[in-house]
Amino acid sequence: MHYHGTDIRGLSRQELPHRSRLSDAVIRLKRLYRKKIGHSKAQKLADAVCVSTPDLLPLVRNGIHIPIPIDTDHFKPDSNSSVELKEAFTINSEVTNIQWALDYCKKKGINLDVDVIDRTKNPIMYKNIPDFLRGYKTYVDIRYVNDTVLENLSSTALQSLACGLKVLDYKLQFRQALPPQHNAVNVVSQIFGIYKDLNLL
Repeated sequence: MHYHGTDIRGLSRQELPHRSRLSDAVIRLKRLYRKKIGHSKAQKLADAVCVSTPDLLPLVRNGIHIPIPIDTDHFKPDSNSSVELKEAFTINSEVTNIQWALDYCKKKGINLDVDVIDRTKNPIMYKNIPDFLRGYKTYVDIRYVNDTVLENLSSTALQSLACGLKVLDYKLQFRQALPPQHNAVNVVSQIFGIYKDLNLL
């Protein structure tokens, strides 16, 4: 099993400005899953239980942190581009309070012209994501979920770093360059080690 976030963290009823019937349905389904099936039963059936970020480790039994892998052959800078870059963007979803994040930036003196992209309403094909990312200088990765600021880099933030963008993280610090533990080759080596330890090869 590999948990990514809200699948194990769950969702509380937040009064979000973009609340929709879809997001209410997502919450009801996740609650039903936890009640009827239960994560503990599912975890007992798994050979290994992995999580994509360290903050999820307390939510599982005997969890293993597997960093989010980034395909650096797909997500990479485009040195030949002459396109004028937009300043910044962030992602809106049914689980994040994006207005809180934008207000927080302004309150702390971060004055960026931020485009808010809703990928649930306007999906971007995986093959087209690098070209989309490379149209910006900065990705704002401040996610306010369940009244908490998530203290990790999202998949989009990591993909943005691999494409040469700066990322504004939850500490309001600008990051550059993809951390090596997220290189897909390094992640595969770690997964290979888990399979070997479990005699699954």
